[in-house]
Amino acid sequence: MLEYLTLEKVISLAEQAVQEKGSDFIYKQMECSVKDEDDLFSVQTTCAYVHEDDVPGCLVGNILVRHGVQPSKFEELGINVDTGSDEALRTLISSGVIVGVSESASEFLELVQRHQDGGFTWGYAVEETLQAHHR
Repeated sequence: MLEYLTLEKVISLAEQAVQEKGSDFIYKQMECSVKDEDDLFSVQTTCAYVHEDDVPGCLVGNILVRHGVQPSKFEELGINVDTGSDEALRTLISSGVIVGVSESASEFLELVQRHQDGGFTWGYAVEETLQAHHR
């Protein structure tokens, strides 16, 4: 079981991710085939915590993998695609993957995800989220 996730830890991991990818990195949603109620497939874009070959996808996925979450856990627990950070965290905690997460860390992850999903760079997403937490 991984240690408790604090705001300080989340910020540090987010900054590492931005440093590695570059502050101007923009996450591109992946395309996947989705079956509708008529069993017809269509291609849609979606966010994923982890992409093929266990490569972290979105910023929150990158942060959680850096924290020590095994990339395969996202798919195994059914939270890899189109799952908000709150639900993903609850599932990781209830499954015994991580001990817990502070409220401020959870809020940080939710807000940084929202900025990223808005099409902003990772540098901007982290900086704006940091500013929001210091207001």
